[in-house]
Amino acid sequence: MIEQSLVEYLSKKGKTITLDELEKYIQAAFLHEYISYQEFAQAILTLVQEKSVLLPIGRSKAGHRNGRNPSLHIKYRNLISPERTPRSKKEITIEGYHPAIRLDYYNKKTVQLEKDEPAIRVISDYLTNRPQNEKVWEMNERSLTLFGHEKWLKANESILTRVGITREDLCYRYSPEPFAYRKRMPWIVSESLLVLVIENKDTYKSFERLFKKGIAWFGGQLYDLLVYGGGKRILSSLPYLYEIDEYDGQEVIFDYFGDIDAEGISIWHHLMCSYPQFTIRPCRYFYENLVKKAYDKIRNLDESEQKDVEGLDLFLASFGQEEARKITNIVKGKQILPQEGLNYSFLYELGDVNE
Repeated sequence: MIEQSLVEYLSKKGKTITLDELEKYIQAAFLHEYISYQEFAQAILTLVQEKSVLLPIGRSKAGHRNGRNPSLHIKYRNLISPERTPRSKKEITIEGYHPAIRLDYYNKKTVQLEKDEPAIRVISDYLTNRPQNEKVWEMNERSLTLFGHEKWLKANESILTRVGITREDLCYRYSPEPFAYRKRMPWIVSESLLVLVIENKDTYKSFERLFKKGIAWFGGQLYDLLVYGGGKRILSSLPYLYEIDEYDGQEVIFDYFGDIDAEGISIWHHLMCSYPQFTIRPCRYFYENLVKKAYDKIRNLDESEQKDVEGLDLFLASFGQEEARKITNIVKGKQILPQEGLNYSFLYELGDVNE
């Protein structure tokens, strides 16, 4: 209700607008209703973050924000102003932009330029005022400072490509999510590392409790490291292995354990294909025990949860005929057997203390 009212108001206003103007309008428009600051602020944030209606002007410092909670910028570019009409090709110039900005892409795309221009102006202003020895920040840090939203750059890096600007130009880097891991205790340096990767957080936490107790023997295997996969996150976080103290160039073998469903199996397959330098195999011992001890926990997937499976035949090659049949029925039946079926008590029974 508030958002729609603001959109109608902004569609008749100029290219820039202040927070004070917007707040006064809402107070007048809803004269006989109480609109809290929190409701108003949420509407503004939605128009900035989700609707691409408003673009904050200025950096995320005290002088550019109102100091309330939640904090809002005091001035915005109105991206739906009637004054923002598409310009002709002749009007596309680099006048006023930093010399590094290139507009060739927009020669026949004036509408796209009109849409991108507020962001291009922010980029240009940063390049113009960038300190000589500017430090490299993380992506979300730079994004929040420049655009008022920590995820803006991740969603809109294509604009940088269009104008010929790199991450190095804006002094930021993208770092994949680091993986959480735990080493077995007592730690003994070995010539190879056997690593157990767990897809979901709660199951990882149960294994973590066991590792703390010195329980790292499972199915005749002594695991050196326990790694949290975090679903698809492991596809980008696995290279962090090279940065941990326990890795010293040894041979590494990964045993993967996740949900029995199309997505869980596909994650394992993508991981195996993405890192051919490692041996990454399904952990038969845990999958078989999951089927054995928690088969009654199978449930049907909602339509929104259903995915196409990749690498099913390769995955099934690690199992016996009966287990392969049951896994196939689950996956092709659009069902899931969550790995949480092997709860802490089951895992405690399956594990042994380090020898």
